[in-house]
Amino acid sequence: MRNALSPLLATASVLALVTWLYLGGSDTAGGGSWAPTQDTTAAEEMGSRKACAVPLAWRVGSIHPAFGLTREDVEAAVSEATSLWEEAAEASLFRFDSGGGFPIRLVHDDRQARGEERRRYEAELRRAEEEMEAWREELRRRTEELQEAQSRHDTQVTAFQDRLSRYNERVREWNERGDTPSEVVAELRRTEESLETERRRLQERAREIEEAAQALNEEQAEFNRAVDEFNRTSAGLEQRFPPERVESGVYRETVETVNGRIQEVGREILIYRFDDRDQLVRVIAHELGHALGLGHSPVTGAIMSEEHEEASAAPRIHASDVELLQERCPGL
Repeated sequence: MRNALSPLLATASVLALVTWLYLGGSDTAGGGSWAPTQDTTAAEEMGSRKACAVPLAWRVGSIHPAFGLTREDVEAAVSEATSLWEEAAEASLFRFDSGGGFPIRLVHDDRQARGEERRRYEAELRRAEEEMEAWREELRRRTEELQEAQSRHDTQVTAFQDRLSRYNERVREWNERGDTPSEVVAELRRTEESLETERRRLQERAREIEEAAQALNEEQAEFNRAVDEFNRTSAGLEQRFPPERVESGVYRETVETVNGRIQEVGREILIYRFDDRDQLVRVIAHELGHALGLGHSPVTGAIMSEEHEEASAAPRIHASDVELLQERCPGL
C-alpha cells in the first residue's frame, strides 16, 4: 500500500509481440518503446537499468485452464526461452524464483475467444472446400466417363448403320432379281432380327446416356450453386473477422520513485496466444528480451522482431538479437 504522504512518480513501459491473427493487413504493428529507469543503486540491484548485471528472477503466475498446460509445462517453456538468451550471451541473465520472481502469466480473454471462433470458422470452410474439391473431382470423372460412353455409342451406331446399309442393299438386289431362294430369305430374316435387336439395344443405351447427361447437368448446376454459396460464406468470413493484429504477449514494467529515487520496479509478462510449444517459447523469449531492456528488431525471423507469423519455425536467437543484446549489455 502506498504512503499517501510521500511524493510518488510512476512510469510504465509496455512492449508487445504482435502476431498476424488474421492475415491480409500490411501495416506495421506498434509495440511501444522501452522506458529506462533512473540510474540508481536500487535500479541496478533490481536489474532494470543494468539488466544484464543482475539475473532477473521469474516465476510462473496464473495459467488459464483453456490453455491446457500445467505449471511444469510452462516452467519448462520459460526455462527453454531463458536458455536461448543465456547461451547467446554466455552469461546468467535469469533465475527461477517461485516466491519472489516477476510473474509470467497465461491469460485467456476476448482476443483468444475471437481468434478461436475465427479458427473454427476457417476449419469449417476448409472442410467444406475439401468436400467441394472432392465433389468437383467426382463430377470431372463422371463427365469423362459419360463422354467415353457417348463416343463408344457413336462408334456402335456408325457400325450399325453400315450393317443396315449393307442389309438394305442386299434386299434391293434380291428384290430386283426376283425368285429369292428360301435359304437367302431365311438368312436375310435372321440378319433383320439381329439388326432389330441391335437397334433396340442402341436406342436403350442412347436413353441411358441421355438420362445420365441430364442428371449430370442437374448435379453440375447444384455444384455451381454450392460454389456460389461457398464463395459468399468465404467473403462473409472477412466481413465477420476483418484483418487485425493481436498481441501474442506483452511485457509490462512499472517504476515507483520517491523523491527521485527508485523504490520498486514491477514487472510482469502476459502471454495471450500461441499455436504450439515452439511458438510459446518464442513469445516468452521475445518478452524476456524486453525485460532485458531490448527493443524491437527490424529483421524478420529474429526473436525481437515486432511481428511473427502464426506458423513459425523453432525459436532461435538471430544475429540481430545478439546485436541488440550487446548494445544493451556491452559488458557481456
